Amino acid sequence: MSFYLRSNYETQEGKPPVMVRIFLDGEMLNLGSSGLNVDKKVWNTPTNRAMGRSADVLNLNTNLDMISSSLQNIFRDMQYDEIISLDRIKSIYLGKDKKVSTFIPYFNKYLENVKAEV
Repeated sequence: MSFYLRSNYETQEGKPPVMVRIFLDGEMLNLGSSGLNVDKKVWNTPTNRAMGRSADVLNLNTNLDMISSSLQNIFRDMQYDEIISLDRIKSIYLGKDKKVSTFIPYFNKYLENVKAEV
């Protein structure tokens, strides 16, 4: 995963948005904007982070770490699934594909265990 600045667009404050890109098995997919903007002067491309100790920079880097952690958790949850793809990671990250956990599967499993005991 990497972050990069969108070079062809800037906000009214003159700050480009920070974009998110993910990689899997040699393939790449852009997730889009992270919702964060940064001054080009403080952006460090090799580290994918902002440089400095100001409150804005520290807040930005913390938000980038949270995005990174969220994507790593999604991948960790999916790594044992049969179907793992960049599109599926993107849809889960964007909230379009959610794993819904309800009480019914657990209750059905409980009923099967009770039937097996009887």
